[in-house]
Amino acid sequence: MSQKSIKRSSSILLALTIIILAWVSLLVLARQAVVAAPQQPADVTPIGTARCAGTGWSGSLQGNVTVPPGVYRNNAFAIQDATGGMYIYVASGSIPTMVLGDDVQVTGTLKNYNGLLEMDPTTAIVRIGSGSVPAPQVISTSATIVSATQGLLVQVSGTATWSTPQTLGSDWSLNLDDGSAATTTVRRLCRVTNRTLL
Repeated sequence: MSQKSIKRSSSILLALTIIILAWVSLLVLARQAVVAAPQQPADVTPIGTARCAGTGWSGSLQGNVTVPPGVYRNNAFAIQDATGGMYIYVASGSIPTMVLGDDVQVTGTLKNYNGLLEMDPTTAIVRIGSGSVPAPQVISTSATIVSATQGLLVQVSGTATWSTPQTLGSDWSLNLDDGSAATTTVRRLCRVTNRTLL
């Protein structure tokens, strides 16, 4: 092999090496850019703000689960943040696995259903991760205004009375009076245990 051929082969090999290194560098930089770019969460509105906006409001809410799916219904749950609570109804689609206290983000539109504000329809539900169970808000029976406490984990104490025999396998209601000049009605659903109410 002549020196010219060797120089030419070396030049070609060097050029190919530079091109390969350039491609590898570009691939590494592109991969780093993808890894470094976190997913952008949807703009989250405080639940209290969305509640004030009322029926027709659309957007994303984030909060801790206060009623997991399957307690009231398999396709519904409730969340709360520091500003309020919201009932989430999922007419179609699936709900990610979640437990009491998990941090969840939901996107959808608010509507009024039988006097209660709820998110329905939903367009996205994402379990962000584990969270802490919110401390129950201690309230009096005179303060159990549904719109103010809906979706919140609350604790109400008082004397319970009912007019019909209560059985564990069915839904029933009882009246609870703490002496604050008002009585509230507590409805027990067959999936909710007595321990939840007491």
